Amino acid sequence: MADCLAGTAPNAVQDAAAAPTPAAPAAKPTRVSEETLATLRQLDCPTVFNAVHQLTPKHGAADEEYWRANTVLDPATQYTDGTIKCMERPIAPETAVVGYAVTTEVTTNEPDSAIGIEWNEYYDWLISNPGPHVAVMKDVDSMFPRLRSAVFGDGMATLHKRCGTVGAVCDGVIRDLDGIKRVGFPIWGTGEVSGHGRFVVKAFKVPVTVGQLRVNHGDLIMADSGGVVRIPIEIADKVAERAMNIRGKEVAIFEYFRSDGFKPLDMGTKCGELSDAYDKEHPESF
Repeated sequence: MADCLAGTAPNAVQDAAAAPTPAAPAAKPTRVSEETLATLRQLDCPTVFNAVHQLTPKHGAADEEYWRANTVLDPATQYTDGTIKCMERPIAPETAVVGYAVTTEVTTNEPDSAIGIEWNEYYDWLISNPGPHVAVMKDVDSMFPRLRSAVFGDGMATLHKRCGTVGAVCDGVIRDLDGIKRVGFPIWGTGEVSGHGRFVVKAFKVPVTVGQLRVNHGDLIMADSGGVVRIPIEIADKVAERAMNIRGKEVAIFEYFRSDGFKPLDMGTKCGELSDAYDKEHPESF
């Protein structure tokens, strides 16, 4: 028995040594190219949502047909609800605000709320780290959450803009909207009030839920008059190209809708033909 074991041990060692080492999983990207950011700024949130929806697998769909499945994605992973309203955004030359989420939980009235980070440290982080940043603030006040006191005003708009922030999404009310407009700082919120209370950052760089959208620090965020969309960074390049593809097809299809040759009963066939023709003329690179 000992001889038998002794004879097999070296082979086992050799086999183990010859076995390939499993490749480490690829690190998830944390940034996208400037070209992709520029393309996304030219688009709108509904079109980009359509692209994200098409490029994200749905449960139960066959691999080759995953983007065609009728099953919709969980809205909590994709876009904000109707409580988050666009209150100020630039119109030209860009149609959307795109940047990386900088997340905070804030309290606006609690007299004994613990301070997670001082405001000067928060602004120092913004100015010291590469953007573009989108401030994403969640009012978690236990006394009057989201309704009573402002989480953002014109002074904060001036500071955020100075520190490389391109917009703010607030699950809470704001104030000084006219002043924010004079600053030219895009902002989304739940409403407007006149005053504020004891205002502290309770937590920094933590997951937050704004308008029923779950946002992690560093997520790629896009916002316009249609609300806020989260773009998975790992497919952001594909999303930008697919969204341009969708927009191009819509131009051709909408022209057909307006034409004298439009027939509702032929609509499905005709739209398919127009879509296929566009794909043939403008093939995607992915």
